[in-house]
Amino acid sequence: MVAIASGIRIVPGKILLALCLVAVLFLPPPAFSLPPEALEVEEKEHAAPELTYFHRLSMFDNLEGIPLGPLDDGWDEMWGSSVSLQEEIRLEEIAREMENTAYFRTHIVQEGETLWDISRKYGINVATLAGANHHVDNVHRIRPGQELKVLNMHGTVHVVQEGETISDLSQRYEVSVEKILQTNWGLDPDSIAAGDEVVIPGAQPLDFADRGGSLDSFVWPVQGGYISSRYGPRWGGFHHGIDIAVSTGTPVVAAKCGRVVFSGWYGSYGNVVDIDHGSGVMTRYAHNQTLLVRRGQFVYQGQVIAYSGNTGRSTGPHLHFEIHHNDRTVNPIHYLPPRR
Repeated sequence: MVAIASGIRIVPGKILLALCLVAVLFLPPPAFSLPPEALEVEEKEHAAPELTYFHRLSMFDNLEGIPLGPLDDGWDEMWGSSVSLQEEIRLEEIAREMENTAYFRTHIVQEGETLWDISRKYGINVATLAGANHHVDNVHRIRPGQELKVLNMHGTVHVVQEGETISDLSQRYEVSVEKILQTNWGLDPDSIAAGDEVVIPGAQPLDFADRGGSLDSFVWPVQGGYISSRYGPRWGGFHHGIDIAVSTGTPVVAAKCGRVVFSGWYGSYGNVVDIDHGSGVMTRYAHNQTLLVRRGQFVYQGQVIAYSGNTGRSTGPHLHFEIHHNDRTVNPIHYLPPRR
C-alpha cells in the first residue's frame, strides 16, 4: 500500500490515476500566452467574423504547402473553437459565396507547353484560357516565358467597351445579371467603364474561332466520301463508330485538338491513331494506310494525322471513326457538324 501527503490510501495499480487527480485538483493551470499572430486574429474575429475568414484565407494562399501559415494546428484549433455557432454559419455562407467568385492565378509558360497542357493542369478548358488572355492572338502559338492569367472557373473575361452595361453583357453571353455580379465580387453595375474587365461565368470568348479555337466542337476527320456503316448494332454485334468510305490515301485530320496517346497497329483496327482531348474524351481513327504522328505528340484540330487505307479487318478502303467519353463510345453523328 502507498500513502501520499493527503492521507489517501491507494493500491499500486492506481497510483498513476491518483497522481493525475491530484494534479487536476491542486496544481495551478499552466501559464501560457498566444503568439502575436493568434492575438491579432482573435481580436479581428470578435470584431468582424467575415474579416477573420478572409484573413485566414490569405495566410493559407500566400504560404502554399504550409498547412496553417503562421499558426500551428494547436493554436488554430484553440482560437478557432471559440467562434460562436452563428459566426460559424456565416463563415460557411461566405465560403460558399467565394466558390462562385472569380479570381486569377499567374502561369509562366514552360518550354514545350501548349494551352491544352496548361488548361488540363488547372482543370479548365482552352477557351477559358484564351478568354482570360486576349493578348494571345493565336491559341496554337504561345512562347516560353509568356505570362498567362488562369481563371479559377470556366468562363471568359470581357473587356468593357464604351457605353456597355452589365445588362448588355448579360444579353450578349446569355448569362443572368445576378450571376455576373455574384462572380465579380465588389462589382458596381452602375459604375463600370470602358476598359474594365468583367468575368462572364460559363461563357466562351466571342473571338475564339478567329484566334484559332474550335469552340470545343468536332470537325469531320475526312473530306468527301460517304457513311458506309453507322454507329449501333451490326451483324449480330455492335459497331462502335462510323465508317466513312473514301479512297486509299485520303488525308485524315484530327477532329479536335489533343494529345496522341496511341499510334500503331491495333489488331483488327489495323493502323490506328487515338487522341486524348481531355475531360474524358478520346477519338479513334482506324484502318489507315500511313500514320503521320507519334505517341505523346500534340495535334491541332484539322491537322493531318494519317492517310486512310484498308488495313486490319476491313471490307474496303474507308476510315473507321470513334468518339469515346469516359471510356464508353458515343455516336459520332451527335457531335459532328452537319455534312455540307
